Amino acid sequence: AASSQADRMRLAGQNAQAFDLLQQAWAASPGNADVLGALGRLYQSGNMPSQAAQTYQMVLAANPRDKGALIGLIGSAGAGGNHDVATATVDRALAAYPDDYEIYAAAGQMEQARGDRGAAKRYLRRAETAYAARSGTGTTLSGANPFAAGMGSGNPFRQAEQAPVVAANPFALSAGPIANSKPGRSSTPMAFTVAPGYGAGSPGVPAPTGFAPGGYASSNGAVPQAGVAGGDATLIRLRDDIARLSDDTGPRAEMKLGFRERSGETGLSEMRELSGTATLSTGVAGGRVSVSATPVVIDSGRPTGSALARFGRNATPEAQGIVNALPSALTQADTQHASGVAVAASYDSPGVRIEVGSTPIGFDNTEVTWGFTAKPQLSRTVSAQGWVKREPVTDSVVSYAGTRDPVTGERWGQVMRTGGGASLSWDDEGTGVYADVSGYRYTGENVRRNRGYQANAGGYLPLYRDGHSTLTGGLNLNWQAFDNNQNYFTYGHGGYFSPQSFLSMSLPIRYAYNSTRWEGRLGVAPGYQSFEQDRAPIYPTDPNAQAELDALKARNTDVRSYYDSLSNTGFAFSADGSLFYR
Repeated sequence: AASSQADRMRLAGQNAQAFDLLQQAWAASPGNADVLGALGRLYQSGNMPSQAAQTYQMVLAANPRDKGALIGLIGSAGAGGNHDVATATVDRALAAYPDDYEIYAAAGQMEQARGDRGAAKRYLRRAETAYAARSGTGTTLSGANPFAAGMGSGNPFRQAEQAPVVAANPFALSAGPIANSKPGRSSTPMAFTVAPGYGAGSPGVPAPTGFAPGGYASSNGAVPQAGVAGGDATLIRLRDDIARLSDDTGPRAEMKLGFRERSGETGLSEMRELSGTATLSTGVAGGRVSVSATPVVIDSGRPTGSALARFGRNATPEAQGIVNALPSALTQADTQHASGVAVAASYDSPGVRIEVGSTPIGFDNTEVTWGFTAKPQLSRTVSAQGWVKREPVTDSVVSYAGTRDPVTGERWGQVMRTGGGASLSWDDEGTGVYADVSGYRYTGENVRRNRGYQANAGGYLPLYRDGHSTLTGGLNLNWQAFDNNQNYFTYGHGGYFSPQSFLSMSLPIRYAYNSTRWEGRLGVAPGYQSFEQDRAPIYPTDPNAQAELDALKARNTDVRSYYDSLSNTGFAFSADGSLFYR
């Protein structure tokens, strides 16, 4: 039959040829339900859930009890992000076929794809119970002719009055809206979009291969007896999926280690960070509630030589030494080092993330951190994010923990940024593009206030994949701008990179490894960048100290009272990595 041949072509990846074959079969036999079912499976395999859903609705317009089409509509509506249509079809299918494990399994897959793992687990448990309770007589739950409702030979294109959702031509369907249809009753069309994660796993109308959605055995075959259920592939698969969801929704303890190093001048911009995060979490209300503790140790060494003259208020004795033609009486600084434990509590679900916590307790001062992120899924491939947050600036010891001026003992630094942004991304099977914009206000202790703005855009595609590993390459463009320049370490500067204009192009390459217990990430990003920084006062928050420097500058032009403006263009490189154990 044409439908069986088209299924084989579809499984072999020959979608275009399968479409042509089904189109010819439809022309020869208009209204053929097998052809429509095969076409629905083809649309679904080709990531065209809107067309698949409309095709299954054609089948259901002719036969409202067609179980395969009901299952197919659950999957395709879920794949298209139309949860209302999907759940209404689940109710409709269970009304026609109470306690049918295939319907429960399809509903579980649909809920899992949209991120509601709690609902998915409930449906799969009911599927397990329904499947295990079946007798071993070899009969099926749906042995009756699926067209027994009396419309099996009807033309779906002649049902316009009874079923207004039927399209004029199943081979010319668009990705536009579908209707939440019910037999014999018109309904207002509902927007049908696509959502992530749910691909071609639900063939819909049972295929001749004998398998139903997600690899569960179809009811076309004999039913195993309860006594041998332990070796039944379908029951094993159901229980494996339930166990995996239980891992996702149940209590979990996690440990994560991290190391970060930034090159620069010892005691100033150079920094090394060692951290470890212990997290306890459990599933709540379709998401996860977690508490975490993160011990952090940061170190940049001790500033000496010329670096010491550009630390704290040591610029003043350096200037006095220049004017008096004597060695500068610089005050020695301590090693720039801090340690503490940051704590946080969060709720994370597919649609929202809420977090509140602290900077490391053990630093001289502790600040509150918080964040809220909305993560709407606009379609199967398109997602958006919007966020507001308050977090530390971790560029240096000065910006992260703050430090003390060796001359006066006053503290400065510990910069926090508060603001938000929005992003939009498209991803299809690991290939995607993205763009985001954000803006933040920067405040710190005895530090000049600042504002920063940023925009990113880029794309990526998989270079290599296997069962556990993925190698991805891409292109990223980044733009930044800050109101003022605080990329220094004298008193009043924040000690963080804050150019007045910055533009970079990089070629990020990322390797990811995932196994049952281990998750690893390694990334490198060679690129090219250009930035400009404005002239900045030595002491931006201390006008008296700045005035003294200006006066010394007037006496000897070798005195530095301002940091010069600068621009730089050249090669850039960054690298990062992480290792995670579950």
